Amino acid sequence: MVCGSRQATAETYGDYEYNVLDDGTVEITKYNGDADEVVIPSRINGKNVTSIGGWAFADNDDFTSVTIPDGVKAIGDSAFSACFYLQSVTIPGSVTTIGESAFSCCEALGNVVIRNGVTTIGAKAFDYCDVLSC
Repeated sequence: MVCGSRQATAETYGDYEYNVLDDGTVEITKYNGDADEVVIPSRINGKNVTSIGGWAFADNDDFTSVTIPDGVKAIGDSAFSACFYLQSVTIPGSVTTIGESAFSCCEALGNVVIRNGVTTIGAKAFDYCDVLSC
């Protein structure tokens, strides 16, 4: 899921790689950190973070929780897939779209809070989240 089109080159801000979209907002494209608790910034270099790109946090075994800031509108396909130690995530009300397989194979994920606002949850968004129950 992309909210606007991307520029050709990624920029870096701390542990994050990102693209500035045509509308002047930011899409996180990669996380390179090793924190236990990840707090995604709401702004990067004065620009609002509005989306988390596909595969941006995927295959990361370091963090156990992630905080997505209010203002993010879309979580891309497989954005957090195979984050085996991820245990909890809160998705703010600003998010309208959770992409396909966004949290798939997050085997320890047992606490998911989805605030009102989400209108689309992609296929297999929480597939193979063995601890998660309805």
